[in-house]
Amino acid sequence: MNNETTVLTATPMTRQSLESGQLSVQWSRADMVARLERREAMLRASSYAAAQFLSYDWNECINRVLKSIGCAADVSRMYVSTSEFKNGKWLISHNHEWVANEIEARIQRPSFQNVDFEAYGLSRWINILSEGGVICSPVCDLPEVERLLIENEKIASVAVVPIHVDGKWWGTLGFDEYREGRVWDKAEIEVLHLVADMIGAAVKHGQSDAALRDSESELRALFNSMHDAIFVFDREGIYRKVVSNEPGLLFKPAEQMRGASLESVIGGDLGREFMSIVQDVLDTRSLRRFEYKLLINGQDMWFSASVTPLGRDTVLWVARDITEAHQARESLRESESLFRLLAENSTDKIARMNMAGIFTYISPSVKSLLGYLPEELVGKMAFEMVHPEDQAVLVEAYHRMVENPTESTLATYRMKRSDGKYIWFETTSSLVLGSSFETSEVHSVSRDISARIETQEALRIAEAKYRSIFENAVEGIFQTTADGTYVDANPSLARIYGYASTDELKSSLIDIGNQLYADPHRRLEFVSEMEEKGAVSNFEAQIRRKDGEIIWISENARAVCSEGGELLFYEGTVEDLVTGFAEGFGAIHRHVGITQQILRILVLGTTDGDA
Repeated sequence: MNNETTVLTATPMTRQSLESGQLSVQWSRADMVARLERREAMLRASSYAAAQFLSYDWNECINRVLKSIGCAADVSRMYVSTSEFKNGKWLISHNHEWVANEIEARIQRPSFQNVDFEAYGLSRWINILSEGGVICSPVCDLPEVERLLIENEKIASVAVVPIHVDGKWWGTLGFDEYREGRVWDKAEIEVLHLVADMIGAAVKHGQSDAALRDSESELRALFNSMHDAIFVFDREGIYRKVVSNEPGLLFKPAEQMRGASLESVIGGDLGREFMSIVQDVLDTRSLRRFEYKLLINGQDMWFSASVTPLGRDTVLWVARDITEAHQARESLRESESLFRLLAENSTDKIARMNMAGIFTYISPSVKSLLGYLPEELVGKMAFEMVHPEDQAVLVEAYHRMVENPTESTLATYRMKRSDGKYIWFETTSSLVLGSSFETSEVHSVSRDISARIETQEALRIAEAKYRSIFENAVEGIFQTTADGTYVDANPSLARIYGYASTDELKSSLIDIGNQLYADPHRRLEFVSEMEEKGAVSNFEAQIRRKDGEIIWISENARAVCSEGGELLFYEGTVEDLVTGFAEGFGAIHRHVGITQQILRILVLGTTDGDA
């Protein structure tokens, strides 16, 4: 027996094949003794591992367990790695390890984190381990690709078993032997499996504890954030539990309420009503929801209550403070009443429309404005009543309103009356946001501005006529400031003063007294007379044209003041006396000539041509 040779068939296999004895070995007596001692040591180490996992979090004790098992098995390295299926491939990372003396640790090496086994030619390992199989073999017996890769790490023999958590492949537990091509016996692999199962159970337990802690933390955070008062009542209306993060929500301090009855704490009709609700919920085993008011610390507080059966003779009463919401509802009710009061009595058309532009409300003033009764227009689309040429105006206003929902928009357009005529409307519209900040409807106020439009059109026509007279008048027309600059001038004034355009005149003459008047004192006399009389008539003066020629002019002007009496400007007309005289003399000369011709015809019966 001592001289018998050891034989091992070491190939990847399932755990079931180990248990059925497919791993067959023949050992010498000395080897058998050594292996039995090692098995005993490994079993003791397994017991130690079990005690560690029961007493500590697995992350805290795993390194101690690996050292104990590794030393007992007399291996070079023992490790735990995790597996993760990500982006269609399995990635393996070494997370924990123990190494014997003089063996280099590899857990810190980046090349052993997130390793794609398939890319390294170890896809066979993935298939075997993920299905619960075992890899245990001297490296020299592995397929060539695997052998070359592992021999490069100086490893002579490997033994790897899967770790499962909750029925899923979570990772691996392995032995590495550097000294020789060790042949692993059945007992060593079974111990490896046992420890792998312990690790899987410990990881599952840790995950459950973590989930429980997270759940407890969430519940605690949820309770701490609750603004509710929670009560447990029995059938007799006795407060069994009173819980609230906000003492201000309690009718009395919690310690005074516990053990007391609804009748003694609340009392009166409300206490009896509460008692009736408790008994009804217990009898019908149904949920009740309602609102009620309590006077707490001198303030009316409103609560929304939910009462549901808790046990056979107890109910859970959850009361939420809705005082602000109740006040908001009351304010809304008052606002709606005020809105309706204003709408019913306003001369403007006040309307509500949904987002499709359909009237949901329209004020009575629509009768006097458009000739319709409100009920004739509710349910109809406002857009259909708008003049075709103005519909684009409303579309543009709608887009502006949607893009800026917090701002009002203004639109001017024509709307058809019941008699077919169109009147001008000026409408201010705004979006009303719902509770979820989504737009719910459009509010609009419309005013008949037809008279204003007509006035503006008349003013436009008058301004056009004035501008035509201004531009085409023979006389020069001007507006100047008191200190001597031109506000406006017509083309005739520019021509009289020798300038090519009114722009040139205004930019050139910035000091009328010194630049235009031949005698600056004459300008002072002009201003003095203006201040004294508010106007000048036939004010003659010599002025200097652009080309330096001195000519005589006659001015008629008045002072234009604001409603407060402040001088705004002077305005008036200018006549070129020389040109006017010449034109007048020419007219007289022509008149005399015509008269002579008429006399000659009457006396002589002939014209100059007949003589």
